[in-house]
Amino acid sequence: MDKLAILGNKTTGQWVRFLLCAVVGSVLIYSALEHLLNPYQFVNSISNYSIVPDSWGYWIAFFLPSLQVMTGVLVFTRSCRLEALIISTVLFAVFSTAQTTAFFRGLDIECGCFGSRSASVGVTSVSFVVSLLFISALLLRYSVLDKTTSHVVLLLEPQKR
Repeated sequence: MDKLAILGNKTTGQWVRFLLCAVVGSVLIYSALEHLLNPYQFVNSISNYSIVPDSWGYWIAFFLPSLQVMTGVLVFTRSCRLEALIISTVLFAVFSTAQTTAFFRGLDIECGCFGSRSASVGVTSVSFVVSLLFISALLLRYSVLDKTTSHVVLLLEPQKR
């Protein structure tokens, strides 16, 4: 029996998916609020990764928290959940890549995930973000299979003649 079949179960699966969506949405919203409360620290965190030019870091710090709040809220709504899960999966993939590269480059920096409450980039922080990526991708997979989660899926279905 497929161990992930519980997500396909109508009653239990709905509760599990709701709880996992709550985790993903809550992490995104909490992280965004921390970034909005201290934007200069967030710009500094972005700069510490040395992945993008400093001028881009200001723009990322300006737009990313808004995208995180919007995505976190939309993960809770059924009508736009698929789109929000696509965005959250991409965000967590980017965060995972950034932290993994920082870890392997030996950078001694804070991850920047939760503002002043952030841990140093290491096995724990990378595992946390990769876990969120896995959860988001898993939810995305089951949302694509569930034809009622988005208008986009309904538009992409072939028309019957």
